[in-house]
Amino acid sequence: MTLEEFNGQLWPLLRQINDSINALLRPVCDRQGLTPIQLRALLAIRQQPCTVGELGRSICMADTNVSALCKRLERRGLLRRVRGGRDERVVHLELTGAGLLLAQELDGQIAQRLRPVWEARRRDLPRILQDLDSLSGQLQAAVSLAAGSPLPQEKEQTP
Repeated sequence: MTLEEFNGQLWPLLRQINDSINALLRPVCDRQGLTPIQLRALLAIRQQPCTVGELGRSICMADTNVSALCKRLERRGLLRRVRGGRDERVVHLELTGAGLLLAQELDGQIAQRLRPVWEARRRDLPRILQDLDSLSGQLQAAVSLAAGSPLPQEKEQTP
């Protein structure tokens, strides 16, 4: 495969995967009055309570946009923002009881929507996910190279 062929196939596939995932999520989100990114935030926080910055990295969103997203979820009673004790600039995020129940319900609905894919490709999925993880790492390395920063494995270790 040439670089041009790789480039020509990568973009459409990534867009198609993203569009398909959004199409699967849209009805689940619409029933609850959520956007797909709000859904992703709820599920990420359910998996691991975190700070605003950590959530931004987890869902690939800038901190200022994450703050606005969190304010909307907080107004709906789904999320609590708690200032850090030592550093009040740090904002910790945790789901409220209602947020946790909704995240659990949504996670179950998404699992049901993904069940046909899981059933059809059950044997192949570990390899597919491993390959996607590897591709993601290579793309992150390319971002580092393009930005002129050292690759993660090239950074100096602090004692």
